Amino acid sequence: MHAGQRDALYAAIARPERNRMHLRAAALLEPPVRRRHQVAAAETYDAQAAAPRPDAVLPAMSDATVSRPAGRP
Repeated sequence: MHAGQRDALYAAIARPERNRMHLRAAALLEPPVRRRHQVAAAETYDAQAAAPRPDAVLPAMSDATVSRPAGRP
């Protein structure tokens, strides 16, 4: 599916239903993916939920993960 199609479908889902879907997904997943869905389901900004957590594992960066324009080192 094209990213534009995905975004249009997501936007077409009513906010309360999107929140329920994110909460259902969060119940099935492990951190840090769980927290992304919990934050996406929040009705308002929650500083505690948005704060960095010790269970959030960040992937290691390498040259292979850095996107560069074609022809550039």
